[in-house]
Amino acid sequence: MRRTTLVIFALIFLSLTCFAITFNPQTMMRVKDIKPGMKGYGLTVFKGTKIEKFDVEILGVLPKDNITGDIILARLSGGPITQRNAKVIAGMSGSPVYINGKLIGAVALTWRYSLEPLAGITPIENMIASANKEVPIGGASVSIKSSLLRSMGLKKLGNEDYITMVPIAIPLIASGFHPKALGKISSLFEEKGFVFMQAPGGGKMNVKTPLAPGAAFGCQLMSGDMQMTAIGTLTYIDENGEWLAFGHSMMDMGDAQMPAVTAYIHDIIPSIMFSTKLGSPAETVGSLTRDGYFSISGKKGIVPKMLPISIVVANGDKKQKFNVEVVKHPSLTNSLIGTAVSNAVFLSCPDPVDVMTKVSLDLQLEGGRRLSIKDIFYSPTGAGIDPSFFIEDILFLLSDNIYQAVYPEKVSVQITVEKGKKLARIDKLAVDKNIVKPGENFSLTVYLKSYGTDEQITLPISLTVPYQAPEGRATIYVGG
Repeated sequence: MRRTTLVIFALIFLSLTCFAITFNPQTMMRVKDIKPGMKGYGLTVFKGTKIEKFDVEILGVLPKDNITGDIILARLSGGPITQRNAKVIAGMSGSPVYINGKLIGAVALTWRYSLEPLAGITPIENMIASANKEVPIGGASVSIKSSLLRSMGLKKLGNEDYITMVPIAIPLIASGFHPKALGKISSLFEEKGFVFMQAPGGGKMNVKTPLAPGAAFGCQLMSGDMQMTAIGTLTYIDENGEWLAFGHSMMDMGDAQMPAVTAYIHDIIPSIMFSTKLGSPAETVGSLTRDGYFSISGKKGIVPKMLPISIVVANGDKKQKFNVEVVKHPSLTNSLIGTAVSNAVFLSCPDPVDVMTKVSLDLQLEGGRRLSIKDIFYSPTGAGIDPSFFIEDILFLLSDNIYQAVYPEKVSVQITVEKGKKLARIDKLAVDKNIVKPGENFSLTVYLKSYGTDEQITLPISLTVPYQAPEGRATIYVGG
């Protein structure tokens, strides 16, 4: 019976992780067949959920440079790209491009501060190879010889020998956040090419959205009372619901399980630095299963489970509760939990200066185990920072320990914020026994002196000598 169960599980696992999209010469065009001067169109959403066309003119093909693969260089026009001088817009990553009715790839790269709407298009065969794990993960910038670009007719390049193309920025739509909480996590995402945007009104849009090439599309990192969604464009979806998007990596995560969502675009915000789409998540439609070098990919239908987080913050006679869910991934989960905790405190405490913060963390772990830890912090400026770092450190110790990675299945946090400065320093320590045996109990007394007074506080602690303790001198560390 046990052997049968294992075989069934293996078959189910394979059915969820194998990627089925292959190159179709009837509907797709290989990069070797693309020539300068060819004209076609791309698809994307500029406003609402309507998929619109924009014009594309091929300037040439930049040949493969190590892992980067060939890049199709094109000039875009039409819609707000030229009418509002928005050029290449953050959120266009993944916009499919067609020549003679065939899909050639996705808009994916651009130049910062470009004077023209020039874009690098990732060939569709590279996107498919990335989804099938035929290339390593990553998503680095691409340096191109200026002489090669000038040979394609581009003149306004400056005096540099090389020009760097970068992945188009990904709008990270956040709602329900205090600016200080976003500041805490911004470096993690900005170094990956994200740009933070506060969602208008907050939360998901209750609208029907198309799930077709050119649709606004992305991945949800956090949902509930706080939301965080990365938005780009859907490139391709087949009859089985397998999809490709973005045309470049999102966060270099490799295999992953994240909810895939459609999006509603409120408007385009033109900018000299980089224009961006301002959107909100709409419908949850399936899952991202791979974050590869040339694309993100996944499947319509099954939505992966997220990690539930409950946070209660008591500040005087006021109590606020926040319920959120975050994605499960080693490189993201701990930071997202810490950000949610920090945000809950900032939102609940309009005056977080000179306060004591009591934190109670309860983790429901795999296998029915539980872990509960309490601590207290004093903060002269920002009550939301210390509790979040404390919780992230505990989660990191569990997930990155040398024996076995342990992950929570549910996280509950209780925080009490009290005005004042209730501090003490350790004055001295005393034990009731100087000689002990393995397994023996003994008492430790900690003598504290309160901040600003001569009051002495006595704190008794009962300890047990570990059974495996070796013979010799032992040292006890006390701090807090």
